[in-house]
Amino acid sequence: MFQHFTGFVYLFAVSQLVSLAGSQSECPLQLDPQRVVVRYGGSVAANCSTSVLHIGMGWEVSEGAVPMTKDQNLITWRVSELTEWDIKPFCFINYKIDYFVQCIVELPVKVYKTPDSVFISTVNHRGPMTEGQQYELQCDVHNVAPVQYLTVKWYKGQTLLHQTTFTDTIKTPENKTVTLLIRPDRADDGAEYWCAAELDLGAEGPQPHPTISAKPLSIAVHGAQSECPLQLDPQRVVVRYGGSVAANCSTSVLHKGMGWEVSEGAVPMTKDQNLITWRVSELTEWDIKPFCFINYKIDYFVQCIVELPVKVYKTPDSVFISTVNHRGPMTEGQQYELQCDVHNVAPVQYLTVKWYKGQTLLHQTTFTDTIKTPENKTVTLLIRPDRADDGAEYWCAAELDLGAEGPQPHPTYSAKPLSIAVHGAQSECPLQLDPQRVVVRYAGSVAANCSTSVLHIGMGWEVSEGAVPMTKDQNLITWRVSELTEWDIKPFCFINYKIDYFVQCIVELPVKVYKTPDSVFISTVNHRGPMTEGQQYELQCDVHNVAPVQYLTVKWYKGQTLLHHTTFNDTIETPENKTVTLLIRPDRADDGAEYWCAAELDLGADGPQPHPTYSAKPLSIAVHGAQSECPLQLDPQRVVVRYGGSVAVNCYTSVLHKGMGWEASEGAVPMTRNQNLITWRVSELTEWDIKPVCYINPNDRGQCIVHLPVTVYKTPDSVFISTVNHRGPMMEGQQYELQCDVHNVAPVQYLTVKWYKGQTLLHQTTFTDNIKTPENKTVTLLIRPDRADDEAEYWCEAELDLGAEGPQPHPTISAKPLNVEVYYKPKHSNSTETIIQDDKDMLDCTVKVNPAPTYTWDHLKEKISSSVLKSSELSPGRYTCTATNTLGRDSKVFIVKSTGILHPKMKR
Repeated sequence: MFQHFTGFVYLFAVSQLVSLAGSQSECPLQLDPQRVVVRYGGSVAANCSTSVLHIGMGWEVSEGAVPMTKDQNLITWRVSELTEWDIKPFCFINYKIDYFVQCIVELPVKVYKTPDSVFISTVNHRGPMTEGQQYELQCDVHNVAPVQYLTVKWYKGQTLLHQTTFTDTIKTPENKTVTLLIRPDRADDGAEYWCAAELDLGAEGPQPHPTISAKPLSIAVHGAQSECPLQLDPQRVVVRYGGSVAANCSTSVLHKGMGWEVSEGAVPMTKDQNLITWRVSELTEWDIKPFCFINYKIDYFVQCIVELPVKVYKTPDSVFISTVNHRGPMTEGQQYELQCDVHNVAPVQYLTVKWYKGQTLLHQTTFTDTIKTPENKTVTLLIRPDRADDGAEYWCAAELDLGAEGPQPHPTYSAKPLSIAVHGAQSECPLQLDPQRVVVRYAGSVAANCSTSVLHIGMGWEVSEGAVPMTKDQNLITWRVSELTEWDIKPFCFINYKIDYFVQCIVELPVKVYKTPDSVFISTVNHRGPMTEGQQYELQCDVHNVAPVQYLTVKWYKGQTLLHHTTFNDTIETPENKTVTLLIRPDRADDGAEYWCAAELDLGADGPQPHPTYSAKPLSIAVHGAQSECPLQLDPQRVVVRYGGSVAVNCYTSVLHKGMGWEASEGAVPMTRNQNLITWRVSELTEWDIKPVCYINPNDRGQCIVHLPVTVYKTPDSVFISTVNHRGPMMEGQQYELQCDVHNVAPVQYLTVKWYKGQTLLHQTTFTDNIKTPENKTVTLLIRPDRADDEAEYWCEAELDLGAEGPQPHPTISAKPLNVEVYYKPKHSNSTETIIQDDKDMLDCTVKVNPAPTYTWDHLKEKISSSVLKSSELSPGRYTCTATNTLGRDSKVFIVKSTGILHPKMKR
């Protein structure tokens, strides 16, 4: 009689039997339905039937298996909640032709999931589009499966423009991004573009096809500048920050006035010239947008403009290469991380960081950031050196490619090469260090043991302080220094021993030598005395003589509120001075507030706990009312308004005047002499960086103005959490990366992204970008789950804290929680338990574990898979139970002692 095999043996047996029985088309099994499509987490059922005599049939499958039965001709595979992406059920039968054979029929199963969200955006562009220019739209589809059945369709209105399919055969959910290039004309003004994610799962799938659409994107199109009778020479410029620049604007038509409008070097409107020049001798504005305008007559008077594209660049202050978390020689075959730091370069969207080994280009990285101002960029490279790399030089170069108008050849700055030493692999070195790494205060004491269990002809410690000469007579030697005064010490233990020949190997002891700061001091930069409400000031925190700064964090506080923190990537071991600044814009509520900074050294799990922290003496600030000499009062004094929302502010005076008004790009109020209160009002504010000012011409003095601070905000379109480069269950003790994507939020300088596990706050991230328009932000969190985290919910939320004038409570958008499954090996709470024979006392080997374990018992005559045995049915003695799953096993010993009463069911 045939048996119902399992696992590899079963499949092997099936392959042999099928080869005997011929193709599966001749297998006397019928499936109904013949294939299934099921939503992830949904229910599924399929029948398997036969019309022939048989000696057993069943369903083999990882979920819902049906054991072999001899008494039925129809059996059903049924799962109420299917949660396996790549499930492969098959029905088998054992029957007789001229001899007994087994054959199988597999049931094709498609498990699908519709997207969590579909989102459309423009790439590297904000605001109205210009007729005839090319733009890129992006459609993001989050968490859909399987993508081989996905079609992303682009529409303008109800017209299908394009569609994209995918060839990936991955079964689990993925994120997909699709782009579309458009070149709008004026007929497209107000047009709605949108994208839809459609899953076509075949005839067996849901009808109509599941389709999730993005919220339409409405575009505004301005007339092309080609019709404006102005010519620029050159048509675009590239200029070094602090350098000089000039551009001509000319026309050949009669006009009523032309000029240059720009924040530096503006040229007032003139009626008498047909060529005017914008000129700046020292350009110091990063995002300057000069445009030339002209007032001329077609059938009526019109004004048109032509903008001059300006790229302002800055070469890096420095380019530096280092190793990450490693000092000294490298070991052959091990993986190491190199880091290239590029300091203070702009704009990074034109930056390429290139990695070289010798003269060979290994890799290059570009950036998509659209920030105009200088940034620091860090790029890493993973290497796995071999012996041939001993003495090799690695280096990186930062290159700015600013296009045809930029400098040629491209400005390139290289790091000083890093020469590496490579030793033979230490994996077989029979030495053990205790501890395996040390953290010691400068001038403090340190000790570490080096031991071996093999025969040798000499071992010792090689080190610049506290060396231990080679000895043949000991298997444990100690490196000890009573007062360590070397910053970059690299002790290593060596041993000479014999395999088939004499060899030497070494193990290095990682040592961190640290020093807390001599002082931490806070001050104001270029300012003394009281501050004026609404003005910007710079605070400075000086940390003196601290090491190593790569483990230093400088934190800024107002009262007990953490405002910002700064870390450092310098790899210098010796003490340094560090200066960190903070920009503040105090209001009246800050009068008397205390600002302070703290320097914290986080030296890892081996370092002192809690982390050594030194704080500056708080700086108490005095704040005076803003612009007290200008006889104007604003009510309110500052406003926070949602993009597209309404806003109104009064400006009034109590003095005699010759005229007052509001100057603003939206809602300006013309100058009036007959009122002492005027209102700036906009019903639908759609300018991100609006700067309204109220002005007055008093009778007794010149004109003065008061600026109204306006914060325009937008809550995120979506907040989404995902895992990075991982699907499925997590393994206990392994590190994973979670990612939180916040789409289309402004301004990000007021954004906080918070991470939670359940209701516990884990971490929060703020941003220093001062861009006013909406941005996408991605924040990551590293986790190392343990068994207690099985089924834990991680989630992130985006919170906009817009100050006292902003909405209360703060606008907060949360991601849908991510439920994690953690696999971990069995572990009993205790390894031994003594049981006295009794009808109520059990040998309970049950252990909570994922995935579920199997149980085996030693010292029993019969095989038992239960996790619980009755003590009354066992003879006195020792019984070992082992719980096993795919990750490992753990045993527990039960000692059964007799009460002296003989039980008739005792077994051994």
